[in-house]
Amino acid sequence: MTSTEIAQIVTGIATLIVAVVLLFQLRKQNQQLDIQHKDTVGNVINQLNTRIENLDKLTISDPELNDLWIRGSRDWNNLKDDNERFRFRNLMRLYFQMAKDHFNLQKNGALPEDKVRNRIFPAALLNEKGKAYCFKNFFIGTFEYDEHKKIWFDVFLELWGEDLNKVEPIFFPPTQFE
Repeated sequence: MTSTEIAQIVTGIATLIVAVVLLFQLRKQNQQLDIQHKDTVGNVINQLNTRIENLDKLTISDPELNDLWIRGSRDWNNLKDDNERFRFRNLMRLYFQMAKDHFNLQKNGALPEDKVRNRIFPAALLNEKGKAYCFKNFFIGTFEYDEHKKIWFDVFLELWGEDLNKVEPIFFPPTQFE
């Protein structure tokens, strides 16, 4: 064996060792990234849940807001004036936005798909006449993804027997209600 052949063998072994070390480092880095991703997903879920809990606490702890939520949920016409309609519509917007955020995070891979929760949000926000009215008249034109829109429209159809695909969205300014 010549010195050139020995040098080639040593170089080959050294290259193999470097490749193995790099492979282990890459594997460890991927494990760390996976852990960080899981932590981030957990944090995002906690933030969404905290937002919902805070909004629920606000609605529950304020008797006036609680009364407004109950009356408006039952029927939009139970709201006495534009101030109450504005407050109710904004509560609905906050809940609706949280549901949209949840879906958007799933769509972009930041959260695992949750088909149950994707139906719970619309069912909870469309299950009463006033909330359904508010959704139909103020929010049906705000979807970013067809899949998300389909879920909400399907739930609306199941609950109220009306196909929202045939309704032309109207974009009202924040203080206009009809």
